[in-house]
Amino acid sequence: MFALWAAVDDQAVSSFSKIVRPQIQKNLTQLDQLAQTYGPGHGFTVAQASRYLKEIMQYNLDDPARAGLDRFMHEAVQIGLCHRDQAARAAACLDGQRSQTVAGPEHKV
Repeated sequence: MFALWAAVDDQAVSSFSKIVRPQIQKNLTQLDQLAQTYGPGHGFTVAQASRYLKEIMQYNLDDPARAGLDRFMHEAVQIGLCHRDQAARAAACLDGQRSQTVAGPEHKV
């Protein structure tokens, strides 16, 4: 699964980032509590949820992750899941906002 918040408007990204980033940073320090609170309700043991949040989830869009996203978009266009112009808009948005990307656990604790 892949989730990402991005926008073309620098001001919108900056405003959004100021609101969301502190909550993300707080949540990153509480991954065990998040695993305990939400894991069992979704059919996972606390250990499984904790491993997922700490070892499997990736909270930054680095170059390898971006390459994977680019490949996904290319293949999505190839099989008709999205139009080429949608993929191009998404790529342009990410290119313009790479340093402002906000991703992470969004549950408030």
